[in-house]
Amino acid sequence: MHLEKWEKFFRNHRPFGSLSVNLQAAEEERLPYRVVALCRSANVNHIEQLIRHQIGQGSAIHIYQGVLVGEGNLMRITLEIRCTIQERAGVVRLVTRLGLEKSVRSVRWESIPKKLAA
Repeated sequence: MHLEKWEKFFRNHRPFGSLSVNLQAAEEERLPYRVVALCRSANVNHIEQLIRHQIGQGSAIHIYQGVLVGEGNLMRITLEIRCTIQERAGVVRLVTRLGLEKSVRSVRWESIPKKLAA
């Protein structure tokens, strides 16, 4: 009988009910990220193919901008990506895979503030 009172209380007073809805909405929201890789100019095509292959492996990452910028013998590849928090593992795999390439001199990823991404 004592447990029934508590069960009724928690059914009627769900202080965290709206919180779970907000967390679920946040999970579904696509957040902007930027991936920047610096690689040799001669290997840009190979790196672009690698990026397409990594993103194409069932990942739900959506590239909305890709830029190539020359810096002498090196090229900078910049990808701006939108993904959910759950899909962020795909971005980590992409950055890790790029870091293993000999022709890639540096790679980094960062979140983009929503004000700049809009």
